[in-house]
Amino acid sequence: MPTSRLMRTNLVVALVGPALLIIQAVLPELAGGLAVGLGCAVLFLLVVARMARLTKQLDVLTRRVRELAVTDDLTGLPNRRAWNAELPRTIERARRGGEPLTVAVLHLDHPTGDLLLKAAAAAWSDTVRSADHLARLDGGEFVLLMPDATAAYAREVITRMKQATPVGLTFSAGTATWDGAETSDELTARADAALYRAKDTGRDRLAEAEARPAQSPPIRRRPADPLTRAPLCNGVCAGLGSCSCGGTSGYSLRVPEPAPPAQPTRGGRHRIRRHAAQAFSAFRG
Repeated sequence: MPTSRLMRTNLVVALVGPALLIIQAVLPELAGGLAVGLGCAVLFLLVVARMARLTKQLDVLTRRVRELAVTDDLTGLPNRRAWNAELPRTIERARRGGEPLTVAVLHLDHPTGDLLLKAAAAAWSDTVRSADHLARLDGGEFVLLMPDATAAYAREVITRMKQATPVGLTFSAGTATWDGAETSDELTARADAALYRAKDTGRDRLAEAEARPAQSPPIRRRPADPLTRAPLCNGVCAGLGSCSCGGTSGYSLRVPEPAPPAQPTRGGRHRIRRHAAQAFSAFRG
């Protein structure tokens, strides 16, 4: 519940008792009720005023805690938690608007102290747009989110950041431009791989990420028909005389029932018996 709404509710509840006493004081049956009611009203108003001040202080502290939770305490930049929340949101906006999006991962080439880290962060913040999102992940690792930015713009920004870097510091960077389909983790991983290439080729330089390998389209299997439980078919029954297909309604395969064993005819049984009797008679004779 919002603070102002809560204060109004508390005020109404607090004044119910004094209001009742004042109403009763008007009646002659309650002597001194008016003074009691006014005293209670003043007391309740003082309590509500104190609660209002405490609630306001609590709101300020709550906002401060929320800011600290997403802010790097050394540089004042957004931290990893803020980055993990902002990157997916920005990708989704780029997806809806069809805009480019580029991410850069930066890493200082040598360990440095806190003062230089703060100076570098302040200098870099002055070289990026207000729409860009510069964050510190850990140690000397920084990330830069550039919405509505191509790889060419990212190169210009990295160049400005290098020129603004305090003397004695250098950094390597890897950039990756969103391909319109990859996830935030995949995009960051490509930029991170480009950063390692920059480190391996001499440091103090920029490397752009390679495009993702082409993905084979997934094999789509037609679901079973909800009524017949038979797979939907499209040319499945071609060349099968015992198979019938209803297009998108499914197919059915008629398996002939096994034929009963052949039974000899009546005439055939008589002939067998006659031959057997003749052979037995010849044997006895």
